[in-house]
Amino acid sequence: MKKPIPLIICSGVVVIAMVIAGIFLFTNRSNDFEDRPLAVNDGMGDNDFEDSPLAVNDGNRSNDFEDSPLAVNDGMGNYIYYGMRRNNVERILGNGEPHNAFPNIVIYEKDIDNSVVIMYRDDIAVMIEISAVSAIGWQTSDGVYIGMSEDRLLELYNSFLSPSGVGYILHFDNNFELLHIENDNGNESITEYIISFIMTRDENNTVIGIMLGDKSAMEAMR
Repeated sequence: MKKPIPLIICSGVVVIAMVIAGIFLFTNRSNDFEDRPLAVNDGMGDNDFEDSPLAVNDGNRSNDFEDSPLAVNDGMGNYIYYGMRRNNVERILGNGEPHNAFPNIVIYEKDIDNSVVIMYRDDIAVMIEISAVSAIGWQTSDGVYIGMSEDRLLELYNSFLSPSGVGYILHFDNNFELLHIENDNGNESITEYIISFIMTRDENNTVIGIMLGDKSAMEAMR
C-alpha cells in the first residue's frame, strides 16, 4: 500500500498552481478597467472608454467639441472648433499667415475659394470666421453655410436670433445653451459665447459670413 502524500505538500502544489495561473491571466488578458469611466488615455489607441464623461484625450481623436455650437466642419470629416489647439488646427489647414496688425489672428488659405480666419489666445482657438471666400464646404454644426437664405436661418433659430447691425447674433451661456435676448432681459450679461451671422442685406438676404467664439474675442473683433 502506497503512503499518502503529506497534506503540506499537496497544499504547496495547489498554491504554486494558483500563483502560476494568476500570473498567466494577469499578463495575457486585457484590463477590465480600461472600459470604465474612471480612465484616461493618450488619444492614440482604440478603446471603448474614449466617449466616457470622465475621460480625456490629446486632441487628435474625435471629441464632444466637434458637435458643439462653436464648431465648423468642411463636410469631409475635418472639424475646427473653439478651444482647439493651434497645432491641431494646422494639421488640417496647414500653416497660416498672421494678420499684419494682429499677430494672434491667423489667415488660413488652402486656395482662393477656401479660407478660415482664427484668433488665438495662448495658441488656443477662441474665434473662428468663415466668409464668402470659404463658401466651399465649411458649415456650422447646425448646418448653417455661406449662401443660406435668411428665411432658412430664421426657421432654424427662430426667437433665439437677435438682430445686429450686420445680421443676426446667437448668445450662449457657459454650458453652450442658447439664450433668449429680448428687450434687455438681463440674459446678455450671462452670455459667454456668441455666433454672428453676417447677411447681404439685399433682395437675396443670404449669409455671407459666420463668426463664432467667446464673448471677449468677439467683442475684440468689432
